[in-house]
Amino acid sequence: DPTAKDAVSVTAGGTTTADITTNIDVTPPAVVTTLPVSNATNVPYNGSILISFSEAIESDSLAGNFALNESATGAFVGGNAAILKDDSLLAFIPTGGIEFLTTYKLRLETGVSDKAGNGLAVPFEMFFKTEPQPPVGVSTMVPSKGVEGATVVVNGFGFDADLADNAVTFDGVAA
Repeated sequence: DPTAKDAVSVTAGGTTTADITTNIDVTPPAVVTTLPVSNATNVPYNGSILISFSEAIESDSLAGNFALNESATGAFVGGNAAILKDDSLLAFIPTGGIEFLTTYKLRLETGVSDKAGNGLAVPFEMFFKTEPQPPVGVSTMVPSKGVEGATVVVNGFGFDADLADNAVTFDGVAA
């Protein structure tokens, strides 16, 4: 509070220690850029979301103040978040629930605050639409590393129901 004042008493010949705060931050943080940009289309369904702020934010303030939802149904999309670049960049990686050719809404409430406790001046909201489903794709491969001859399980979509009609290669070598 920039208007807070406390008297400091000093007796003759004594010393007193006082904590003095200067340059009080009263400016709320703001969203500067996002990736994807608002209303983007053809966003990769397995990509991350980046939100750049005008100043460092308090990571604990994201709890209950950040949401990614499927726009039509409101279904919540969970994920993992990291605060980067001196606490001014939020990277969110959805862990499930992202579908192809679907619109999503990202919302930040005014409870998202900077290091001084100033919240966003207004809620922030953006929308984006994911890419259409390609004809074939790999969603997981386990293990991601292995020795020659190891068994690898490949999961995805668009594969032929007859396993013999599917060809898998690693660096051009048939598996």
